[in-house]
Amino acid sequence: MSIDDIELPTLRHLLDAMFGQSCFVGVMKRRASRKSAHLSKSMGDICDYVVAYCKDPQHAPMLSVTKVSDTTRPVLNAGNAITERVIPAGRPAKCEDGCYRAGSYKVRSVSFELLEEAIIENATLTNTVRVLAPFRVNQDIINGTVYITSNFGLRRYLMPEEMEKAKVMSDLIDRNEFYNEAGKEELDELFGKSPFDTPKPSDLIQYLISSISDPGEDFIVLDSFSGSGTTAHSVIKINREDGGNRKFILVEMDKNICENITAERVKRVAEGYTNQKGQLIEGLGGGFRYCTLGETLFDADGEIRKEVKFSDLARHIYLSETGEPLPKQNNGRSPLLGVHNGTAYYLLYNGILGDRTPEGGNVLTRAVLAELPEHEGPKVVFGTGNRLSAGRLKQNEIAFKQIPFGVKVK
Repeated sequence: MSIDDIELPTLRHLLDAMFGQSCFVGVMKRRASRKSAHLSKSMGDICDYVVAYCKDPQHAPMLSVTKVSDTTRPVLNAGNAITERVIPAGRPAKCEDGCYRAGSYKVRSVSFELLEEAIIENATLTNTVRVLAPFRVNQDIINGTVYITSNFGLRRYLMPEEMEKAKVMSDLIDRNEFYNEAGKEELDELFGKSPFDTPKPSDLIQYLISSISDPGEDFIVLDSFSGSGTTAHSVIKINREDGGNRKFILVEMDKNICENITAERVKRVAEGYTNQKGQLIEGLGGGFRYCTLGETLFDADGEIRKEVKFSDLARHIYLSETGEPLPKQNNGRSPLLGVHNGTAYYLLYNGILGDRTPEGGNVLTRAVLAELPEHEGPKVVFGTGNRLSAGRLKQNEIAFKQIPFGVKVK
């Protein structure tokens, strides 16, 4: 969650109450602009904050964004105790060939002592040498990784298992591609002129997403203030780059922004578009479903409101039962809502069968059953009541769910 310095303390209190103080991960300071906004008379405003919380502090993942890129590490640390280690013969050397006498040496701020002379031939240490120094690694690591540097110091190569480790994310975010100007340039490219003054760049959101998700994970990114659709753009980009299958959910209350900016941006990014220079920009793939918030189905007592139409209840039931939207071929004139994974879903509501009685065809009876569109396989029937025996329900592979009690609220 992103916020400025004025609202940061309030947000921390709010999130602590929501998630618990133990779920707090940290606050990252992001340089948001190349130039100061000068919103205060006292100082320029150039940064905002990214606040991170986790669901389970006991199993919170490390925030990491890149694999280890450097392949070497120091073996000495000036503050450590002096210990003796052996540099075995055969270790590589980047210094000049020659004989280096026993005695004290200093490289940068770290001193060490050779207890025997070291002989370097053909970029290789030819004899075993004992060394007194403030070592930071044990003998086993030295045996397989140490080398002599070009200025006659000691350093080591990373072991294979270390190379696979990721770097911990810093709490300072300051990169040109993460400034809001970059976000504005993206929207200029997509729309000709950015409809927002300070949009966040997709690279920033992609950076944050990559810190907590891997390509193979079932990962959903929720943005409850979607605005220009940067989050969706970022998810599509990172999936294209690493072959992932992350998903996004965007929420936008302003209908004009949602239809003409948010959804239009995601469509162009996914399917491709022609920019202001007349160049055809290839789509990144992916897609989305555009949904609108309908009227409330249930009243305060858990009953279905009288104003609710068949089509409204049908959409809710099919989505809550299958996780999929109501099929387009359903025109609201048939009790068969659709078939999902071999199971047919039916709704008896508002006299959909043209009043087959009792109570307008909303009760499952033999007569109503005979009128239902046929399906070979399991069936789920929603209705206000059922007059079929348990044996007949089993014979017809019917699972009956009574309205409103059998309708999932969430």
